[in-house]
Amino acid sequence: QEKWQTYLHKHEYNWLNYRQDGTQKLTEDLSVSVFPTYIILDKTGKIVGYYNDFQSVLKFLKLS
Repeated sequence: QEKWQTYLHKHEYNWLNYRQDGTQKLTEDLSVSVFPTYIILDKTGKIVGYYNDFQSVLKFLKLS
């Protein structure tokens, strides 16, 4: 947990990040089958995109 949080801070990942515990609930609920998976939500919490590479996230957000 500490290494993960340090990595996120070091690389300025300032959005919410979640780690799955020993269960598969998170991946099942979100239909995640590949890692990493970035899930983009709108302001209401609706899923608007699934991406498996960060460049696609940046493109979606028009930051690259």
